[in-house]
Amino acid sequence: MGSGGDLATSGGTTTWARHDLVRELGQVRERGIMRVDSPNPDLRPRELPILRTVAHRWDPSRRSFANKLLDLVREAVSEIPDGLAKEAAKRLYGLDSDPTFPRPSQWRTEARKMFPLLGADEWRKGTELEILGLVAGNVEVLVADERRVEPGAWRPIRALPRSTRLVGRDAELRQLVEACGPEREHMPLCFLHGMAGVGKTALAVTAAHLLANRYDDGQLYLNLHGFTAGREPLTAYEALGALLRQVDVTTPLPQDVDERSALWRRHLSGRRVVLVLDNAVSAEQLEPLLPGTPTCAVLATSRRHLDAVDHSWELTVDSLAPDDAVELLRSALPADHRIGQVHELRRIADACGRLPLALHITARHIHRRPREPLAGLAQGMASSPVRRSRVVDKHGAISNALLASYHRVDPRDREVLRLVSVLPGVAFTTGVVSAVCRLDGDEAEGVLDGLYEDHLVENPAPGVYQLHDLVRDFLRRLAFADPGSAGLRRVLTDLARHYARRLAEVVPLLYPAGAATADPASNDPATTDPLDPASARTWLDVERDGIVATIEALAREGEDDAVVELAALVAQDLCTRGHLRSALTVHRLAIGAAADDGRRAGAEEDLGVVHLEIGDFPEALRCFRAALGFRARSGDRAGAARLLNRIGFTHERTGEYASAEAALAESLEFSDAEDLATRAQTLHSMGAVRWRQANYEGALECFWPALRIRRRLGDRHGQGRTLNNIGFTFHRLGRQRRALAFLRHAWRLAGETDDVPASATILNNFGFVLAGTGHCDAGLAFAREGLGTARRIGTQYEEGRALWGIGVNLGGLGRREEAEAHLREALAIFAELRVPEARAVADEVRASLAGSVLALPDGEADQALTP
Repeated sequence: MGSGGDLATSGGTTTWARHDLVRELGQVRERGIMRVDSPNPDLRPRELPILRTVAHRWDPSRRSFANKLLDLVREAVSEIPDGLAKEAAKRLYGLDSDPTFPRPSQWRTEARKMFPLLGADEWRKGTELEILGLVAGNVEVLVADERRVEPGAWRPIRALPRSTRLVGRDAELRQLVEACGPEREHMPLCFLHGMAGVGKTALAVTAAHLLANRYDDGQLYLNLHGFTAGREPLTAYEALGALLRQVDVTTPLPQDVDERSALWRRHLSGRRVVLVLDNAVSAEQLEPLLPGTPTCAVLATSRRHLDAVDHSWELTVDSLAPDDAVELLRSALPADHRIGQVHELRRIADACGRLPLALHITARHIHRRPREPLAGLAQGMASSPVRRSRVVDKHGAISNALLASYHRVDPRDREVLRLVSVLPGVAFTTGVVSAVCRLDGDEAEGVLDGLYEDHLVENPAPGVYQLHDLVRDFLRRLAFADPGSAGLRRVLTDLARHYARRLAEVVPLLYPAGAATADPASNDPATTDPLDPASARTWLDVERDGIVATIEALAREGEDDAVVELAALVAQDLCTRGHLRSALTVHRLAIGAAADDGRRAGAEEDLGVVHLEIGDFPEALRCFRAALGFRARSGDRAGAARLLNRIGFTHERTGEYASAEAALAESLEFSDAEDLATRAQTLHSMGAVRWRQANYEGALECFWPALRIRRRLGDRHGQGRTLNNIGFTFHRLGRQRRALAFLRHAWRLAGETDDVPASATILNNFGFVLAGTGHCDAGLAFAREGLGTARRIGTQYEEGRALWGIGVNLGGLGRREEAEAHLREALAIFAELRVPEARAVADEVRASLAGSVLALPDGEADQALTP
């Protein structure tokens, strides 16, 4: 029976004991002590002794009578056969959700709603439940009265701060209440840790209120001031004195901390007390304060990951989930602000970092300014750290909380925090911290681990760290206000040197053909281990956003040489991995920073390649021609040959085949016989021109030698693109099995080299090939995946091809209206790009309007191949 087992007195099982108790309680009820509609807080003096007598017979201590009654409620419910009646009873008494009792607000006449669900044999069960529940709701009045009238008895202490309404913390509350469940072998000890302002105290106090009936001898609270601005943490000696005074120990207290701790534990021995120890600074501070009895429970909060204590349980309290943050804001706002405006509230919540303290402060700001448009507030907070601070930190609540945490770490760690706060990116790694803080790798890792334990940095992924937005705002104010702190320019210089050095190692591993090089960095303190391709890819995936942000920051600071160098090093990765929008930004900055013809030519060429992938062919031609002019002036024949190749391929895309052939022929004349990479690309492009003109055998005569050269060079990226073109050529020759085989090989290489633009092309080609073989369901799936990839990376040309493929496959499935809608979308894109595909898709739309069955026309020869 659990904790209620001792309710069985002489003779019979616990079930009969329960029936006996219910009979006695029923008699008490008939005397008018209890009312059916609610617990009775005003027991009359002449009736109180009757209930006291019953309670004393069944539990002489009278301290846990209510909890034992509730165990009997559980037992009684468990005996009801499964079905509607059992579910109704479980809901009524909260046995399927909130494990805390009693719940007097639910013990009302509505309890009888479950009785009609019971059969004749079960009617008695319903009466039992009603009586047990009502008594459990009233027994607290009895126990409180007993404690008032017994001289020298333990007086229950109610010392908790008021409970607040929590949003988005239901799961955490359930975990805490369950962790402090009854009949534990060891004392429940729960550590709640998280950053300042995340709501640890509110969560612990609310949980303690919910546990009040389980720990009915007292609910105590003590702020240990571990992270209170302007004061030192309480010592264990001071904290024990405060706790003993809370429980009315009036005798002189021992002067020795161990003796105080022993007195505290003796005083709590056998008592059912829940203790909230708030704002702890260390496990050492807590240890002497812990009761020594399993009948007590402790909820301790801290801004640090505290060292584990035996049998302890930890809960990390994070910022709220997005929807919960919006709900917290909405619930605190005036009624006229709650309707609609979800988008604005979400932006405001995100600007607050979804931190409960910041959200409450912002809600009060909105209350005081009911006429301020939420859209303007959201825009200001999202775009300006200064505006955000004026709202969420106007009176210094956030700053004071963070300042206390900041001053609890040593000076070296504070310097690291200031430096990482001015980093241009969001996330940072140990290598970045090592470079900008001029620490060795092991030392940087140790500092970051410590700051994570203190909840001053976040660790969203292995080896990756970041600052909460409000922490970054706070630290940047400190960094720029401290004349002794390293300046932004020095941080950027060290960071650029680190990235250049690392990219010079990473890029050749991932893109061995044509990788850019960097000047060696002789004084970079960061030590790095040798890389393999897999770890190189992981590093670049983690650091890519930081590299782009660093280039942007360097451009703002006028560090032109570093901008050009980093842009050249990261160019192929940005394009190959499909980060085309970032690539546009980076290369435009590099063009503005380039000081000589050679660097300007490289930046213009890189920008042209991005425009080519996107499908902006006129702009690609402009960039390539500008770069060609710079190369010609400097006498760079190899660079000129490469650019003529790119110009030829761009003309092929726009259907200017004569111009394409002329540029490619000129490229071969300019190229050196030993420049195999340019020669392979030229052959590849010449094959594409022949393919466009339906000379498929001639196209293969170019693709095969291009493929052999690329295999010889180990250029897996280029091999994948040539294999794609060979596969699609076999499709046009009617050899579908070979076509699919080559496309599969191309798809595998595109995946291995992370060539996202090529992946979009290959997916679309699969869609067309499968449509041509009558497998339109499969073709439709490939085309839709191609559409998603194209839209994600921003390539309009492949987006148009995907829409075209979807239309063709839908037409093959007889879904003519849907097919026509997609074909019209494709036509609009191709018409805007001014490419030959517009003509082929227009023919497709006309065929659809004429009612003919959609199929690939001869105009499919206007399809694109990979560049």
